[in-house]
Amino acid sequence: MTILIGINVLMVTKLPSVEQQGAKKSCGDLAAFRTLTTTNFQTIVKKTLNSILGFGLAIALLSGCAKKEEVKPSETSKAEIPTGNVEFVVTPTIGGDPLRVGSTITLPSGEALTIRDFKFYLSDIGLAKPNSQEAPARPIVGDTCQAGVWLLDFGKANTEGIFSGVRNALSITTKVDTGSYVDTRLAIAVPRTYNSADIATNPIPLNARQGMYWTWNSGFKFLVINGTSPAIPQGATVHLSIGQNSRRMEFNFKAMLLAANREKIRVIAGKTTKIHLTFELNALFTNTDGTPYQLAPIPGKPSTFQVHGGYWSDQLKANAAQAFDMASFSTINN
Repeated sequence: MTILIGINVLMVTKLPSVEQQGAKKSCGDLAAFRTLTTTNFQTIVKKTLNSILGFGLAIALLSGCAKKEEVKPSETSKAEIPTGNVEFVVTPTIGGDPLRVGSTITLPSGEALTIRDFKFYLSDIGLAKPNSQEAPARPIVGDTCQAGVWLLDFGKANTEGIFSGVRNALSITTKVDTGSYVDTRLAIAVPRTYNSADIATNPIPLNARQGMYWTWNSGFKFLVINGTSPAIPQGATVHLSIGQNSRRMEFNFKAMLLAANREKIRVIAGKTTKIHLTFELNALFTNTDGTPYQLAPIPGKPSTFQVHGGYWSDQLKANAAQAFDMASFSTINN
C-alpha cells in the first residue's frame, strides 16, 4: 500500500507551467527549460524507484533472517556406541620362535647378540572398517596408560607368565566400538604432542624413569635394544635406538588379512577379541636390500652398534617395516 501511494503522489504532483517559469524567456530558452524539466522529472522517478527496490530488498532480507525452529537431535544420536574389549598380544620372535630377553641369539649376519633390554612404545592403535573409517583402541578403565600410549618392555614378559597360550608375550587390553573391521593399525612411536612436551608433566609411561628418553637430545626413543656381542670392540656394549618424529614406524595389516583370505575382525559387546601380533627380529636385522645388518664396525661408516640417530637409525626404521605380522585373531566371551 505504501509503495502504491508513493507512486501516485509522484504522478499527480503538478509541475510549474512553462509560461509561469519561462514568461520572460526566449523560444530557445523555453526549449532548454522544457528539456531540463523533463530530465529533472526522470531523475526523480529513477531515485524513487531505486528507493522502492531497496526497501523491498530489505524486507526480503529481514524475512530470511527470521529465527528458524531449532532441530533437536534424536535420542538415538545421543546414545553411545557400545564397545567390546580388544586384547593385543605381542610376541617378539627370532626365526619364528618366541624371544626371551637375556638369551643369546644369532643374527642374520651370523653374529651373536645377547639381549639385555628390548622395548618399544605402541600408540595410535585402531581398527579400520571397509570404508577406511577408523575406530581408535582406547584404554580401559583402570589402565595406567590413559594417554593411549603403551610401553612394551619384553624383559617383563619373562616373569609375567603366558598370555593367551603365548610364551614371552605382553598384552594390552583396550576398548573399541563394536563392528566388523578389515584392518588393524598401530605405530611404534610416541605422538608428537608428547614427544615435544615437558617430560615432567607427561603421563605414565612417558616419563624419564622408563629409560626411553634422550635427556641430551630431547625426545623419546621409540624402540631400544641393549646388549652385548663378541662382534664389537671389547668392553663396548650394543645400544640400538630409533626415535624422533621423522622416524615414526606405522603398520597396518590389511594386506595380510586379504592374502590369507581371513574373515573380518569382529568386535562384540560383552566379548573380547584377541589379536596376536609378532615382531620378528630377523626382519629388523635384515636391510631393505637383502643384506644383513652387522654389528661389527664398518670402516669409514658410523658405529652400527651404538646408534642414537642418523644413517643407521634410518636403516633400522626401514627394516622394521617388515617385522610386524598378525599371527591370529579370535573372539571369546568375557
